[in-house]
This record gives sequence, structure tokens and C-alpha cells, in this order.
Amino acid sequence: MKIQIIGAEKDPTFQKLLQNILHAIHELQIEATIDEITDLKEIPDYPLTLYPAVYVNGELMCQGKCITLEQVRDCLRQHLPATK
Repeated sequence: MKIQIIGAEKDPTFQKLLQNILHAIHELQIEATIDEITDLKEIPDYPLTLYPAVYVNGELMCQGKCITLEQVRDCLRQHLPATK
């Protein structure tokens, strides 16, 4: 799973969102790579109007707010491969 979190590194909302993502990954025992996009030169490459924002496997998960740990878990579960 590839997760991208985009925003200002020192923004408290960005930090809380990152913590929620890390916690959810740990709880769900998911293998994931997390890219923190904080370089002001890279941020305009993403079609966003609000920050922070999170993409999971290329799909926008949220923008402009910090979603709760429960919401992060639900989103990550939706992006897990189907099991037989």
C-alpha cells in the first residue's frame, strides 16, 4: 500500500494526521510506504485546494482536515486486497 500525506511538515494538523495513519498501519498490521510531501516545490503537483491531504494508492482519502483514527482505519481497510 502506498500512502502520501501532503502538507506543511510543522503544521499540527499534518502531524496529528500522520500519527493517526502510523497508528492505524500498526494496528492493522499493514505493509505500507508513507511518502511525506512537504516540499513547497512539489505540493503544487497535486490538484488540491486544501491541506493537509492524504492519498492511498493514488486515490484521494481526505483533504483540509485531520480525520480520526477510526476513519483512517476504515479507509485503509477499503484499500486492502480482497482475501479469499
